[in-house]
Amino acid sequence: MQGLAGSLAGALAGSLTGVLTGVLRFGPQAVHLLAFQDLAASLGLSVLAGVCLSLVGVAYPALVAARMPPVAAMRAEE
Repeated sequence: MQGLAGSLAGALAGSLTGVLTGVLRFGPQAVHLLAFQDLAASLGLSVLAGVCLSLVGVAYPALVAARMPPVAAMRAEE
């Protein structure tokens, strides 16, 4: 859930920053020229990438810990 929330927050913050930069650079007509289908596609791809990366970041340590005997896991100081 944290990966999804972070991905959504990052995608929205990035999109808002991009739109505001376009408005400040090219004026208010930049919003009318914006292709919202492209914006939605990039939002979806960035959220998907964020969720996949967070799953990989969670799965690898879990797999390493699952292979360790419980006594060795409790003794590990790393």
